[in-house]
Amino acid sequence: MLKMSEIYSKYKNLIDTIVFIFFWGIITWFLPMVALFGFRGAESPFNVAKVSFYYGFGIVAVILIIAGKVNQWVAGKNEKYFEKMGWFGSLINNWDMALIGWNPKNNDVIKIGKFNPFGWLKSGVKQFWIFGILFSIIGIFAVVTNTFLTDLPHITTQQVYPAGEAILEVEPSGVEIFGLVFFVGLNMFFWRWIQRKNKWDDSVYWAIAIPTSWIVGIIYGLPLHFFAYPNSDKALIGVAFFWFTATTLILLFGSLIIVWLMKDLNNLFNFLNKSPLYSDEKIVVITGIIIGFMVLLTIAYFIIKGGKKKTALVQN
Repeated sequence: MLKMSEIYSKYKNLIDTIVFIFFWGIITWFLPMVALFGFRGAESPFNVAKVSFYYGFGIVAVILIIAGKVNQWVAGKNEKYFEKMGWFGSLINNWDMALIGWNPKNNDVIKIGKFNPFGWLKSGVKQFWIFGILFSIIGIFAVVTNTFLTDLPHITTQQVYPAGEAILEVEPSGVEIFGLVFFVGLNMFFWRWIQRKNKWDDSVYWAIAIPTSWIVGIIYGLPLHFFAYPNSDKALIGVAFFWFTATTLILLFGSLIIVWLMKDLNNLFNFLNKSPLYSDEKIVVITGIIIGFMVLLTIAYFIIKGGKKKTALVQN
């Protein structure tokens, strides 16, 4: 009987795609609907227009990501098909495409079982947990200094409940990240395809993929931000740096999860910072308590895991 890890390894692309669609439905469809019709967010025409725009945008982006996943699965099964269409692919949680998983010594992605100091980050759950802590700490710093790289202008309506405002400030605008992940991933898969056809060294691939991905990310992000929010007064350099950072995280970890989390937490702390209901002190204290709890659980996890390894070694 196959273990869960073996089942996941065998059907990784399918499982990742199903999980992605599930969370897309919950986070970017269900929650905004609750905000619109449960917390009276629909009282604001701006909210309705914004949600409608991002619903359409998200559908297109998700279709492209799924198409890329399916194409890579087919290309992996058929060498002739790969020769023609191997350039078309997309990322969800692809450690095999991550820069941080590359080992220049053996010129290959570090395989499971070999030395891999960051291998534990392959898990999407661990990515969510660890980067949730990291981005929350950054969020506290942004609140205290009142420094946010991107801003999402909104129109406050008295009839809209605070919970509705909070949800709509965060989602469904997070789907902007889906488009970024698709285009950066497409650029990476294209150069992987060229690399394989021309038998390039991995260092050559990364020397081309990194700067071209940065260019793709910024070209994608800047027009989108100012198209969706033409009245945004955020400086061009700040918005560009946000998309540069998001693209860098995609290159490093090959994961949609991390950049989606970064975008949503940036928006959430931005809302809390502007909201008259929450002082800076309240935000810092409440977030600090949550982070402290998460850190303690993380330490406990590693202690328990380390103890199990020692026990297994003793028994062997």
